[in-house]
Amino acid sequence: MRTVLQALRESIEPRVIQTGPLELSESESSSTCPMTKLERAGQAIALRFDDWRYKDHVTIPTNRWLFPLFDVSQGRAPMCRSCDYVVFHTLPRRPDVLFVLLFELKSKSGRGARVQLRNGKLIADYILSVIRLHGEVSRWPAEICFRGIVLAPDARNTRGGMRAPARADYITDDRLRPDLWVTSQRPGSSFSIEFFCA
Repeated sequence: MRTVLQALRESIEPRVIQTGPLELSESESSSTCPMTKLERAGQAIALRFDDWRYKDHVTIPTNRWLFPLFDVSQGRAPMCRSCDYVVFHTLPRRPDVLFVLLFELKSKSGRGARVQLRNGKLIADYILSVIRLHGEVSRWPAEICFRGIVLAPDARNTRGGMRAPARADYITDDRLRPDLWVTSQRPGSSFSIEFFCA
């Protein structure tokens, strides 16, 4: 039985797939956002959107290869910016539900991150549409849940307190209601991936 995650792993450009432990960090050298670890439970595929570097010192900026049909030089940053990571995940106890976790990491304020999460959802929708058409998946998930996660130091979360929540608290995104739910958390912690699968 071929799953969506198997089809994704076999179809996605390998340099976009993050291998090894799920450690989320910003790619800019000037970033002050601490690395955040995700502890896996079940299967997950993490896509990291970063500049593509080649041996002969040629670099294709992230926005150029992610949005090849759009003019990224025209000052349209909101149109041609995506989140840092897209994680496709299924829980062992709910294999018929696919969670698509969209992560945006910020060194300072989380302001402006929602636009990047929305564009990340569009990219994830496109990826899933291609896999559904060409991936020869035996059984498509009964439900696909999109969750946007902003990791920023100004987030007001209660993790680490005496009554730390078991699940992230989400609010609906005002533009993509009801398809995208968003939460803000402080970076630098270690989270169970299930914390975001509510």
